[in-house]
Amino acid sequence: MSKYEILCDEFYWIFSDILCIIIQTIKIPEEMEERMMRKFLYSTKNISCGDNIPEAVSVEYYVVEYESENEGINITTYGIEVVKKQKIDGITYSEIKTIADICSSERMILAMVKAISNNTVTPITLEEVVEDMLKDEKYSFVGNDIEKLA
Repeated sequence: MSKYEILCDEFYWIFSDILCIIIQTIKIPEEMEERMMRKFLYSTKNISCGDNIPEAVSVEYYVVEYESENEGINITTYGIEVVKKQKIDGITYSEIKTIADICSSERMILAMVKAISNNTVTPITLEEVVEDMLKDEKYSFVGNDIEKLA
C-alpha cells in the first residue's frame, strides 16, 4: 500500500467515527417532526478557483419554506439553505448550511437570499451574515412593510 492509500484509509475511518458521533447526537425536536418543508432553488453560482485549480466550485442558494399548524392555524416560515459543491479527483464534496425560521415574510426572505447570492456567501459564513442582516433595518419587517401599510 502506498502512503497515499494508507492516508486515505486512515482518513476514512476517522471520518466515519466522527460522522457516527454526529448522527447519534442529532435529535429532531418533537414540534418539528410534523412540519412540512419545501425547498426552492433561488440561484446557482459557479466560482473559478484560479488557473492552477481546474475544479470549479458551485454554490446553490435555496429558499426553504416550512409549514406547520398550531391550534388550527396554518403557519408558514422561511429559511435559507446554502450548498457548496466541489469536485476533486472525481469525488464531489459538499458543504451545507440551513437556517430555518428566519422570518414569516416571503418578501423579506427573497430580499435576503438575493443579497446572500449576489455576495456569494458560503455555508461557513451564512449564519453570521443572516444575523447581521436581521440587525439591519433594510431587512426589518417593521422598517419596510408597516410604512407601506400606513
